[in-house]
Amino acid sequence: MDDVRTIGDNSRYFPDEAPLTAAPAAPPAPVTIGREDLLDTGMITEQLDDDYGHYKKRVAELLAGVLRLFALCATVPVVTEHPKAPPSAPNALALLLPPGGGEAQLLGATKDLTWVPIGTNVAIIMRTLAGRGAAIGSEQMAEDVTSFVKQLRDDIAPIEKSRTTEKKPFDAAATAVQTWFKARLDPLTAAVLAMESTLLTPWTNKKIAERKEAARLEALRAAEQAEAALAAARHAPNDDAVLDHAIEVGEEADRAAAAAAAAPKDLGRTRGSAGGVASVATKWTFRVVDRDQIPKDYWILDETALANVARNMKEKAAVPGVQFFPETSARVRR
Repeated sequence: MDDVRTIGDNSRYFPDEAPLTAAPAAPPAPVTIGREDLLDTGMITEQLDDDYGHYKKRVAELLAGVLRLFALCATVPVVTEHPKAPPSAPNALALLLPPGGGEAQLLGATKDLTWVPIGTNVAIIMRTLAGRGAAIGSEQMAEDVTSFVKQLRDDIAPIEKSRTTEKKPFDAAATAVQTWFKARLDPLTAAVLAMESTLLTPWTNKKIAERKEAARLEALRAAEQAEAALAAARHAPNDDAVLDHAIEVGEEADRAAAAAAAAPKDLGRTRGSAGGVASVATKWTFRVVDRDQIPKDYWILDETALANVARNMKEKAAVPGVQFFPETSARVRR
């Protein structure tokens, strides 16, 4: 390798194409582009409030209508202020919809017949009212619900379009940042993995095997010495020096046996000349040797494939052990 020169222990792996220094040059100062202002979430929220404040009001109006409809279907009274009259029963409910778009509350009756708020989350209020038996009671109500769902979908469309429009430049900016750093990080990460897997792992495994063999032989030697010392102690039971020696040699044999049984990570460490420690990372994995012997508990059901069979084959779908059936749900088209 005539085209490389040594600066420290690691720089010999750099081609001599440009002057090299023992320490890397300081990174350039970052370019200031006002990123703090661009990414100020408070400013972004304020701007969205200014631009789309009408959506906020509209959504509040629609949700109030949805809750009013659910209350009607569940025969739960709707009030505009906290009821002054006590509940008629301990399990009574009332929906509080303050005028002017205030926060909706579901009120519940306590055992001592007083009203207490039990929820303000719209989804939870709807689930609670549905659990109270909210149901459509007439064709006219079904038509009203259908029209209301269509209205909701009509309002969702422009809000979603605005969200996509506002989010697009942020997505593009995030992609640009990710792409720039990925181009620098991916080759380095690949180099680390390649050097660990193809260079250090074989060397470390060889080192572990050598050290384990040396430890095994040392354990055998220590065990033989311990056995000999123990035999000598049996022949001289009154000789304290012989007995102490047997104990000492026995402890050395125990330590040698422990070293021989040491985990691989304790045997394969390599310290880099310029820093870093290569050690062993052990993980258990598997390979299939006989699929027919694998218990059913370890089989993975491919639900995506079964869903495709159901969608494509419909009533003709047939898979042993699986029942295919139609599931009906209401959908309102715009």
